[in-house]
Amino acid sequence: QQFQRSWALSQKFGLQSLDDENGVESLQTNTYPFANPLLSDDGQILVYVYDGDSNEIENTRIYWSSLQEGKYPQGVPLAAEMTSFGDSQLQLAGNEDFAAAAWVAQSQTIPREAGQEISNADIALLSNGTEVVASVYDNRQWVTTRLSQNSTPDMAPAVAVNDNRVLVAWRSVYAADANRPLEFNGTDNILYRIYDRGNKAWGETKTLYNGSNGAVKALEAAMLEDGTAALTYSLDTSVDTEGSDHLLTVSDDGKKVSSGMEIVYAVINPEGTLLKNVRVSNDAFLDENPQLTSVAFDDEGERFVLGWYSIHDADGISRNDIRLCAFDRYGTIYPDFIDSISSINNHANVNISSNFIFSKNAKKIDQLSILWKEPADTAITEGDTVKADKDLLKAVKFIEENGKIYITSTLDVATMSNFTLIDHYDAWCPDQDTVKAVILGTNYDNGYRENKIPIVVNGESTEQIIYTPIARSDLYTATATYENKMTVNSVAVDYRTIQPGLRIPVQFNLFNAGVQPIDNITIQIGDNITEFNQGLFLLPNDSITLTADYDIPADQIINPDYNITAHFSSMMPTLGKQYSITDTLYLDVPDVGIANTEIIREENGRRVIQVKLYNNGAALAGSSRHVKIGLFSDPECTQLLEMVNGQEEGVPFSVDPGDFGLIDAGAYTRQFVFDIAGHVMLGNEIPENGVQIFVKAWAEETLLTGETAANLELIEYYRHNNISTVLFESLLVRNDYQPVTLTTQMHCEGGSSTVLVDLKNNALANRHSGNLIVSLLDKNGRIIDTKRSYNRFLLGAGLINLAGEESSQSVFTFDREGAAVMVTYADVNEEEEDNTGLSSHFMRGIPLQLVQGQQEYFYETENLTSTFINIAAQDPAAAIKVNGLPTDLGSAVVDLHHGINTIVITVTSADGTVTDTYTVTINNHMQQPPGQDGSQSGSGASGDARTGIIVTSEQKQGVRLFSIRIDNNLLASAGGRASAAVPAENAGPGTVAVRVYPDGSEEIIPMALLRNGQMIIPVNGSMTIKLKDNIPAFNDIQNHWAREEALFVGARNLFAGIDNVNFGPDMTMTRGMLVTVLGRLGNIDPGEFTESRFRDVDANAYYAPYIAWAKQAGIVNGTGDNRFAPDEPVTREQLAKMLVNYVALVQLTLQTTMESDGFADHENISNYAREAIKIMHQAGIINGREDNRVDPQNSATRAEVAAMLARLIRNVMQ
Repeated sequence: QQFQRSWALSQKFGLQSLDDENGVESLQTNTYPFANPLLSDDGQILVYVYDGDSNEIENTRIYWSSLQEGKYPQGVPLAAEMTSFGDSQLQLAGNEDFAAAAWVAQSQTIPREAGQEISNADIALLSNGTEVVASVYDNRQWVTTRLSQNSTPDMAPAVAVNDNRVLVAWRSVYAADANRPLEFNGTDNILYRIYDRGNKAWGETKTLYNGSNGAVKALEAAMLEDGTAALTYSLDTSVDTEGSDHLLTVSDDGKKVSSGMEIVYAVINPEGTLLKNVRVSNDAFLDENPQLTSVAFDDEGERFVLGWYSIHDADGISRNDIRLCAFDRYGTIYPDFIDSISSINNHANVNISSNFIFSKNAKKIDQLSILWKEPADTAITEGDTVKADKDLLKAVKFIEENGKIYITSTLDVATMSNFTLIDHYDAWCPDQDTVKAVILGTNYDNGYRENKIPIVVNGESTEQIIYTPIARSDLYTATATYENKMTVNSVAVDYRTIQPGLRIPVQFNLFNAGVQPIDNITIQIGDNITEFNQGLFLLPNDSITLTADYDIPADQIINPDYNITAHFSSMMPTLGKQYSITDTLYLDVPDVGIANTEIIREENGRRVIQVKLYNNGAALAGSSRHVKIGLFSDPECTQLLEMVNGQEEGVPFSVDPGDFGLIDAGAYTRQFVFDIAGHVMLGNEIPENGVQIFVKAWAEETLLTGETAANLELIEYYRHNNISTVLFESLLVRNDYQPVTLTTQMHCEGGSSTVLVDLKNNALANRHSGNLIVSLLDKNGRIIDTKRSYNRFLLGAGLINLAGEESSQSVFTFDREGAAVMVTYADVNEEEEDNTGLSSHFMRGIPLQLVQGQQEYFYETENLTSTFINIAAQDPAAAIKVNGLPTDLGSAVVDLHHGINTIVITVTSADGTVTDTYTVTINNHMQQPPGQDGSQSGSGASGDARTGIIVTSEQKQGVRLFSIRIDNNLLASAGGRASAAVPAENAGPGTVAVRVYPDGSEEIIPMALLRNGQMIIPVNGSMTIKLKDNIPAFNDIQNHWAREEALFVGARNLFAGIDNVNFGPDMTMTRGMLVTVLGRLGNIDPGEFTESRFRDVDANAYYAPYIAWAKQAGIVNGTGDNRFAPDEPVTREQLAKMLVNYVALVQLTLQTTMESDGFADHENISNYAREAIKIMHQAGIINGREDNRVDPQNSATRAEVAAMLARLIRNVMQ
């Protein structure tokens, strides 16, 4: 044995938890890995499978122990008198007065050593030797009986007990193919027998299901007090004729799961007769692991409660859930029961798994709990080795109050230690509020075992060593208690409105994490008290956003304490009637932000960056705080850049406290010089994708710890404005790899011309062989004279020398006046006399790239009357001709006519031995001047012949009206959609297009977009339009990053302000607000949507008709349980999904503006929103927050939604 096995507490253990919340207590170390411990309904009896400290599986037996003085002594064999060769599949029901256990016993054994292969015949022998055994516990004695005695496999027993009867059901199967002994496609029946306590006898074996509709995959049983029994089982209806099953099918995109698994329940009357089989699920989703129990309801009716694990489709996305139904002794389904526990999926951090159970000892529905295990959400790694994670055990319970049934928030029952997974568990409820569990877990933190695996490498046999973790199984207990409590999800304050003496709104998002509904909430901030009790009924698992006022003292801004007290409508005093939360509201916090970062100079291998700061929080002037600015190489801003003038010696720049007033006023700037040439290292160029750096500004406060002072960064509420990204482009890449940038000025006076040529080296590398070729042209574009800087008779041959990114100026003087000038730069190479290579070339209006070795070129153009050509050879002594004529230092002008033109360029080496020829054929389409064909123009109307749109305008009562007329036949041939353009002189950010109806009514067209001095208007028919300035007066967005977007959506009446003068950019956007905005964008008529589709939407609320419209249109489907949660914050992933649904509804076409490489936190995106976020990101509508994170689960602000809607409109209308 690898570990010594021992029982806790001197051979006894008890069902008590540790003092730590959600702790687990060890019961037995190195337990049999398949012990699967079970408790009776009252927790007085423990049964489990035990291997007798043997390594032979056929020595496993059922053991039991009875609670004595609150402890369990070590167990003894339950059926010592019976001969079998391995017990398994243990089940237990009942209490210490009357109980029953059932299991599978092995009647056959085969003599095989460990690791020895077994044949199909061996497998068939073992399988056919399985029998179902039941043992009845009465008068503190167990009486054991073999219920099946045949030569076919019997397995998966289920047991149910009341005060006088026991029912045991099991699967009786048969494999038709001897070569597939474990594929039971011959027979798959469910059989059952009933034990009568009065005459102490088992009844005859009966058939409940004959295998006609699919293979049985699971089986559970329960019994009412009157003796009515029920069984539930899952069927695999997808088993084919070959016996192969298809339990699960995943779509190609991984979003949808389909399955042939269905759930059935059967009812057996007290006389033992089968009443009915009811198929409760009939869909394409996965339905498995049914669980069954019986409890009493408040109407004094006793019913069965059935639950099963389901992966079902919601909004086109697969979701994990436990589905539910209740039915009575006749098999009639109870209509007022909840259908699932999906509401906890919407609000709690849970991951419901198929491994779930009902708690035992529940007499009434509000004593019944559902428990499930789930993996912890953090992985554990040791070096390069990834170890097993740990499991959690969670629960919810049913509550029946005022005739309604709902579920509590999630209760954490047990958190296993690191590297410990839950293999099996059972649970019971000693009282209404407590859950106790016994757990079989496996711990993998015991070192590694070396395994040598024979392999063949290059034809030679060798061994590969594989290390696997050493596992140890232990027994644990855990105890947890339900209680009423509340949590604060978020606190939101618009820090731009904080000033001494003002009253500000504070927004709290509260979550009912308790058991009972909340009917009253009181929020106290300082001396301000706000009570919410009118119509408040916050169910468990629901959240609500409440706004309370706070009066800032007139003399200073302080950080007040707040207290939130929730009153629960609890009928159970043990749960607590009130729950309070006290914390501090931090208002005296600066919000240092970067207004902009600007590259103001790019020269000599250096970049000068100017950073502008502002403060939207508590004033910095006069405070003892510190403000730092740092330039970093990583998005986390942990690695300070070197070679930055202003943060030498690896220390960020500290702003002089005397400049804090400038930061408060938004007027502080600071310049930094970055040596980018040194950063990319000598001899290298800036990469094609540039060099990205990150500028961070933050505030610090000095804190004293004893006698030690330390500056700590203040945590600001709005951290997205603390970091700015700067991209340094390569000047070579920006200028299409042109070696230099040329800027030319010409001055003509007194019969002469002076040409000033400014050059800038676009590379970091030095240039030593530059040659400028300058051609002076007359007014007809003809060459007057050409000069160049190269002169082989001068010192240095007149070549231009430029250091990396250096600028210089050259002057050329001509003795004639010109009308224009053409300048070409070329690098000179005189090393080879037969050199005909081209250094540069230019043909005005003909953007062709001449390549040495390629002779033929073709280009098609329009209305080109002539072209200026300059060909610069690498060797200035090479002879260049155009169409057989010598050029003036490579420059020439060629006239072009309508049709085919041919230009032949020859370059002959200085020694005359090599000639390269380039033939350029130009197809030039010339049009006749206007009016030469007798046509007329100037009708006063503009038009689009493709769609038949004609726009005319007229003045009426001082207002310019545009009449848009459309040929409907042409419009239909163009797809039914088009856009018209009307002039928009003197338009501003608040200018909108307004449709004027014949009756004089008006309607803003929200999709209209101002572009290049025109208003582009989407049209689908004739209409009359006017333009007007509708800019809103928002006082709180002047220095906000989303100022333009807020004005954009406000002008279109998509958003209203939070009051008459404020937009509230950083306040949370609720789900109701968002749907209202989308309805306004779609110009819907709210009067047409009066029917409320959700039970938590007030029909009189402003958002009610818009929610009804969105539900009918398929934009939203709610949060489950026929709820929409309109006042909850909309998360960023919900926002993306709703935007995509809206785009699909109105058939808009989004333009892809970028490739989506994904976000750093893409794993946190829910499956239903992954594709939506990808679409929105590719369209440039969602850009993510800091550190390339999309924050899918966090709420969206009003500013963010405004920005996304503005980007959506611009994307579609571009």
